[in-house]
Amino acid sequence: DDVESEAEDPSSQDPAVRIGMLKAAHNAPVSVVPDDCVVRAITIMRMEDYSQLPVMTNDRNVKGMVSWRSIGRAYSNGTNPSKVRECMEPAHEVDGTTTLADATDQICAHDSVLVRGEDRQVTGIVTAADLADQFKLHAHPFLLIGEIERRLRMLVRRKFTVEEFAKVSTEDKHVSGPGDLTFGGYCRLLQDQQAWSKLAMDIDRVEFIKRLEGIREIRNGFMHFAADGPDPDDIERLEKVVRFLRNLRF
Repeated sequence: DDVESEAEDPSSQDPAVRIGMLKAAHNAPVSVVPDDCVVRAITIMRMEDYSQLPVMTNDRNVKGMVSWRSIGRAYSNGTNPSKVRECMEPAHEVDGTTTLADATDQICAHDSVLVRGEDRQVTGIVTAADLADQFKLHAHPFLLIGEIERRLRMLVRRKFTVEEFAKVSTEDKHVSGPGDLTFGGYCRLLQDQQAWSKLAMDIDRVEFIKRLEGIREIRNGFMHFAADGPDPDDIERLEKVVRFLRNLRF
């Protein structure tokens, strides 16, 4: 009951999260050509803090990839490469419409993928570091929401009977204990003054429930993937509620 209707949401027309949604998929990559000297490629990677560079003759013609790994492999094989073409490895590509889940398998296997647009132009490169950044960006709010839910569960645990929990059940959700409560369920449970008094907390009930309603709305918003990540103001609101709950004694 915490999930709002998506009937008016345009993103519901294509529920898949695609690699083309990532910012990195739309940053034209820095590249080198096959006849560039290896020193140039190394210099660019060091200055830009890159682990790899695509080897291209134009924005559509990809020849391969040069990376710290491919250069090291060439030297370990007894080659002293002077040109990029002497230490290239195959490039791996995906269309911008590829689902992020499928692209992730390839990125984990090959460290990066080049992304092509509808006109076959290379629009960007997505690396394992980009995936890590996206995971951190999107995981943080869910970790905060998870902690809030666990602390709320601890707050009401052993304070109410099965019958009292059942009173906040809905047609779609039967509640028999704290583990069944959604944010909406917590709000319904604690709106009753008699139920609230069982918590024996010297805090304002109306203000507390208002904050829970706000967290419910934020949580609903996080159900929709956004490449730019969550709103910083929403993260701040979550962090404030977490700090408040951490300081409660129950």
